[in-house]
Amino acid sequence: MPEPLDSAFRASCDAPGDVLREVSTGVLQCRILPPPDVAAFLLLQYDGALEAPTLVVQKTTDENAGNFVVELSYFAEVVQKSGNARRIYFKQRALDGLMDRLLAATGGTAANT
Repeated sequence: MPEPLDSAFRASCDAPGDVLREVSTGVLQCRILPPPDVAAFLLLQYDGALEAPTLVVQKTTDENAGNFVVELSYFAEVVQKSGNARRIYFKQRALDGLMDRLLAATGGTAANT
């Protein structure tokens, strides 16, 4: 596990309402409550149930032949009226740049595939 990146990821999930969740071995999420206007948009746009949507930043780490491969991703999660969560992936250059800088600052290299 690349310790500097793991520590930086954990430390960045510290705003009020942020929840750090270890989903499985190698998968760590920072779950963030969106601002009210974004939450309303997500609920209306994606036919969500009356449950607050969540913005998720996820770090997935795998080891391959002694090398670590880390994937940083982000998405919104909207609970549907059926009770199942729907992931909505979106592209935001500012977040992509932030993640690339986080990787570089902790000794990694962004692949941008």
